[in-house]
Amino acid sequence: MALAGETDAKDVFVRAESVARTATDDWSTPEYIQTLALGAVASALVSCGWADEAWRVAESTERNRDGAIPRLEAAAALARAGDQRGSGFIADFWNMCLQNSHRDGMLMICSALAQAGLAKDTEAVAGKLLADPTPEAGERTTVCGYLAQAGLRAPALRNLQPDSLDRYLEELARIAAGWPDCADILRETVGVASWVRSDWKRVHATIMAH
Repeated sequence: MALAGETDAKDVFVRAESVARTATDDWSTPEYIQTLALGAVASALVSCGWADEAWRVAESTERNRDGAIPRLEAAAALARAGDQRGSGFIADFWNMCLQNSHRDGMLMICSALAQAGLAKDTEAVAGKLLADPTPEAGERTTVCGYLAQAGLRAPALRNLQPDSLDRYLEELARIAAGWPDCADILRETVGVASWVRSDWKRVHATIMAH
């Protein structure tokens, strides 16, 4: 029975990989969508204990920016499982990004480290990204989200720099979305906002009524 179950599961992954290699949508290039799908397949393989298969899927992608996505997803899953191939790939990719000032790559690394639960390394990469005095719109919030994902609440909240109360609440909602006490945090924050803004007082009243 156990062998039969394992065979069935592997068949599912074979089909999933086949679908991932031909996936398309109406918004992005087929290559990009396929690499995202392959990254998900590789990560799922790691979670099932098939690290070698995961790495094979990840390594089979193109050696370009999009192709790095599934390798980083697989690397994050492997690193989380204690497999040195994962942490080694992340370290090598990080060094390449530093040498080439590859900002997109650094964002990808920060995401991978956060997924792997490597808080100290996530904070180090995030620190370099947040040191940029002129980040692209939304990038700071994205990096703070990675810090929050890695369990670094204080740095995530400290580095938010919204230009308005509305923007702060929007960014807080984004980075706190995965926290178990997200609803409590937002309720209390909206309560404070209601002290200074009548529109937020109405929002707070609506929240408290449910």
